[in-house]
Amino acid sequence: MFILTGNGIIIWAKGLIILPDEEKLPDENARLHNISQMCFGCGYNNNIGLKLQFHMHDSICWATFIPAEEHQGWDGCMHGGLVVALLDEVMAQWLWLNGISAMTAEMTTRYSYIVPLGQMLRVEAERIGGRGRLYEMAAKIILPDGKVAVKAKAKFLRLRAG
Repeated sequence: MFILTGNGIIIWAKGLIILPDEEKLPDENARLHNISQMCFGCGYNNNIGLKLQFHMHDSICWATFIPAEEHQGWDGCMHGGLVVALLDEVMAQWLWLNGISAMTAEMTTRYSYIVPLGQMLRVEAERIGGRGRLYEMAAKIILPDGKVAVKAKAKFLRLRAG
């Protein structure tokens, strides 16, 4: 069940989606949405979640994140599983922000540099192909010096209605 209010807020039975009018946005392409308040990636009510905020610019979905000590794997490095979670989330959000409900079917990841703690990371995703219900996506984590630390490619399957 969806309810659209006059100020652009959509209330959904499972959460809240906020799509304000374009003139009210600090970045004209930014979108704050939160289907599940407990989503590990973007849920604001998840105490251990990443609380990512996603934006679209041209055909790129992006977010920033500063990994802290609680995100550590090896000393001073972000845990590899959480790195993969960032990449998966940004690709899924690209689809969501483009009106596509889909889930990850397959993902490959290539690490080139460690992902350090305490530094602002930029996570980006774009669509690179697909057909029918299958969407092929690519994502990367960019370090403050511009180096690409990690890349991923994934296939997402659009959910069937009903």
